[in-house]
Amino acid sequence: MNPESIPIRDIHAASEAPWWPLAWGWWLLIAALVLVMLVLLVRMVRRWRLHRYRQQVMSEIEGRLARAGDTEYWSEANQCFKRLLVHVGNRKEAASLSGAEWAEVLASPDPEKWGDVARDIAAEAYKSASSTPDREAIIDLLRVWADRSVEAGHA
Repeated sequence: MNPESIPIRDIHAASEAPWWPLAWGWWLLIAALVLVMLVLLVRMVRRWRLHRYRQQVMSEIEGRLARAGDTEYWSEANQCFKRLLVHVGNRKEAASLSGAEWAEVLASPDPEKWGDVARDIAAEAYKSASSTPDREAIIDLLRVWADRSVEAGHA
């Protein structure tokens, strides 16, 4: 038999797989990545807004307290705490509290650390100020409550 008479053709390799259109698995992976990116973006925007809102609340509170003299400071601090808890933190019951109950609520983030400041605020708020307020401690407690209230009110 003559090798040239045999009907054999050359072997051709299969063509390369095309890049486009993508297989359905790739589409699922892309969709999952886009979804994760959107969730992360929403969380970042939300965190940024909460931070900005907290800064606005604290700057307003600090401005009000900076303008208050020692005689009005206790009353002003008490009003700031009540507004913060009622309007920002959605704790409506805070508006009607006074005395020991109010001091307990104010000190609730850390009773050992904030108990004295909270009792002073609750006791001195409705009297003519007989003692000099510890402004730094009151502002620090307001910051703690601003953090808690903003997160709770806008979670």
